[in-house]
Amino acid sequence: MNDFSTERSTTDAITTGLAGVGLIALSWVAMTDRRAAAVDRVGRRIGSVRLGRPGDILMSAATDLGSVYAILGSGAVLHATGRQQMASDVVGAGLFAWCAAQVAKRPVKRPRPYEADAAARIVAVPSGSSWPSGHTAQSTAVAVAAIPHVPPRLRGVLAGYAGFVGVSRIYVGVHYPTDVVAGIGVGMVSAVVAKPFGRIAGPAVRALGKVVAANARAQLAAR
Repeated sequence: MNDFSTERSTTDAITTGLAGVGLIALSWVAMTDRRAAAVDRVGRRIGSVRLGRPGDILMSAATDLGSVYAILGSGAVLHATGRQQMASDVVGAGLFAWCAAQVAKRPVKRPRPYEADAAARIVAVPSGSSWPSGHTAQSTAVAVAAIPHVPPRLRGVLAGYAGFVGVSRIYVGVHYPTDVVAGIGVGMVSAVVAKPFGRIAGPAVRALGKVVAANARAQLAAR
C-alpha cells in the first residue's frame, strides 16, 4: 500500500479544524481593526518588494500552483500513478476550498491591494474580491489532505508549498497578509470537512486520470 495513513484521527481532524477557524477569526479581527489594518498594509508592501525579473517570473508561476487547474492536474497525475485515494482526497479538498472561498468573498467584498492601495499587479486581473485568498485556501486544503498519504519527511514540503503560494499572492499584488491568513484557515477547515466530497469527486478524478495516462502512453509510444 502506498498510503502511509489512510484516515486522519478524530483528534487531529478536530485540532486542524479548530486551528483553521481560529486563523479565520484572527484574520477578520485584524482586517476590521484600524490599527491592525495599517500593519496589514505595511506587511503587503514588504511582501511585494520586487525581486527583479527572475523573481517576478518565479512568483507569477508559483501563484498558479494554487489554481483549480493545478489541483485537477495534480489529481489526474496522482490517479495515473496509482494513488487513487490520495487523488480523490486532494481534488475533493481543493474544490471544496475553492467553493468556500468564493462564498466568503461575496459578502465581504474587500478591494484588492492594486485597487485600494496602488499596489503593482503583475498577473492577470483575478476574479472576486480580496478576502480570503482563494489560491491560498486551495493550496492549504490540498497540502492538509495530502499529508496522511505521504511519509513524515515530505510533510514539510507540503507545508512549504502552501506557504509559498500564499506569499506569492502578496508579491504579485492581489492580496494582503490577512487575506492569506484567512485563506490558510479556510483551507484547513475545508480539508477536514471535505472528506465525503473527495469520494464524490472520485469518479471524475479517475476519468481525468485515465485521460492523462492514455496521453502519456501515446507520447511514449511515439518516441
